[in-house]
Amino acid sequence: MLKVILVDDEKAGIYNLEQGLKEFEQIDIIGTYTNASGVLEVLDKECVDAVFLDINMKPVNGLELAQKIKEIKKQISIVFVTAYDEYAVEAFEIDAVDYLLKPVHLSRLEKTVKKLIANNYVNKSMLELEKEANIDFLTGLFNRRYIMNRIENKIKGSIDTPLFSIIMGDVDYFKQINDRYGHICGDYVLKEMSLLIKHRLRKSDVLSRWGGEEFLVLLPETDIQGAQKIAEDIRVEISNNIVEHNTCNAHVTITFGVAQFLPNETFSDLLDRADKALYKGKKQGKNCVVVDNTEK
Repeated sequence: MLKVILVDDEKAGIYNLEQGLKEFEQIDIIGTYTNASGVLEVLDKECVDAVFLDINMKPVNGLELAQKIKEIKKQISIVFVTAYDEYAVEAFEIDAVDYLLKPVHLSRLEKTVKKLIANNYVNKSMLELEKEANIDFLTGLFNRRYIMNRIENKIKGSIDTPLFSIIMGDVDYFKQINDRYGHICGDYVLKEMSLLIKHRLRKSDVLSRWGGEEFLVLLPETDIQGAQKIAEDIRVEISNNIVEHNTCNAHVTITFGVAQFLPNETFSDLLDRADKALYKGKKQGKNCVVVDNTEK
């Protein structure tokens, strides 16, 4: 079943399209919107296969919204539904699946649904390939490539300054663990840390292996105070745990740097602030949470 949302600034337009789509058992309408507000947020939280978009909307028109949607999730299918035929070229340049003129007849809508089903099958296959490219082979977490793209898209895809924070964590004395117990134990430690961190995160949070013994967490809709609390909960959970594996019996700790995204900054700026906070924690004695205090 295809999960779709409808966007049209005229309620009559939404109603007519909704009634037409209800004729197809393959379609599940999970939301309707009269403007762009809320659309980008739902794409970050829900699995959406297709968006039916009106074009002449304010303050953000359908073409602009479609571009932002594609920046967030390029695999989402876009279908334009409009009373005007002069935007077709621009629509298909954005890789629209179809361009429908109002009023939409059921026979025409049936062809669109068939296109969406075919397009969704191709997208699912591509997603499986992308998934393999986005997963860290050792821990099973998302990798550096994935989290970078996820955060970059979150920044680019938001009309206003998005609210989110990141946590950067680095395993303390990891070289000594490898030297003393061997790399097999070191690998096991990273797997255990992955599970312990994930245990303290919410469903909406995104955990990745940033590289080596470093982890990076994206916390959507979370300010600096909320991020600090989550990082501290993770730190305590890990600090109270002993990693036991064959001859390995290690008390492992992690140092964390926390930063909230600020207006007009880049992902690199945000990452740099979190990294500096982490480095400060290492100098302070490790096994702690340090918050970047840069003001908005």
